[in-house]
Amino acid sequence: MPCDVVGIGAAIASAIAAFATAGFAWWQDQLQKKLIKQGLYEKRLAVFLATMRFLSEIALKPEIEFDQPIQLLRETLEAEFLFGPEIETFIKQVSAKASELRTKSKIYPQANTPEQRRQELMTECNALENWLVEDAFGLAKTHFAKYLRLD
Repeated sequence: MPCDVVGIGAAIASAIAAFATAGFAWWQDQLQKKLIKQGLYEKRLAVFLATMRFLSEIALKPEIEFDQPIQLLRETLEAEFLFGPEIETFIKQVSAKASELRTKSKIYPQANTPEQRRQELMTECNALENWLVEDAFGLAKTHFAKYLRLD
């Protein structure tokens, strides 16, 4: 009979140890997943903030410097690996429209540009500026939202 009690006690202790080990492993797994998710969030947030900073700079000073669109692409290189393709496409679109605005805004004030062409360029520049200053802000929030939610 004492052997049965010891055997039963050992079996119960083994079962408790197994459950404790499994519980600890599960807890470690959950913690690891949260740490990975937090690291991913921080990297994604940096790309979002770089994009929003670029758009804010244009809103404050619409005269775009030559290197600004390139700088945006440089600061958001990781987007390709951190997000779906729509984010990289959006960032490239923002950069391209900023470059286009810069080019067109340099042409239309030139004296040798015909008046009708200058008016067309001014209209195109206004549309580009409006897209960058107004539409792109909302689009950025919409595109990035699903990647930055802390659900």
